[in-house]
Amino acid sequence: EEEQPAPADSVVIAPTAADQAPSAEETEPFKTDESAATPPPHPAYRTMAKIFIPAPIPFPPLPPILSPPSPILAPAPPPPPSPIRSLGYRAAMIQLRDEAASTSH
Repeated sequence: EEEQPAPADSVVIAPTAADQAPSAEETEPFKTDESAATPPPHPAYRTMAKIFIPAPIPFPPLPPILSPPSPILAPAPPPPPSPIRSLGYRAAMIQLRDEAASTSH
């Protein structure tokens, strides 16, 4: 027998371990003392576990966003020319060396 999955919006009742235990009527009294009977289980142990499975909420599809390009996202203007690039590598190294020498004294 194949087990079918529970449909959405259904309540699944799972038996507890106490429900699977034999009841007072199903058990036999002790062999030594015929008058002693097993007391019935407490009603709290006979409760069923109810599991509620909600159905998924359908959402409408998102509409396409039709907006013009934002001017905020325009590319930034190029930075001002670097003094190293305008002077050339050798001149920049000389300038940096001179600046370092003047700050160390």
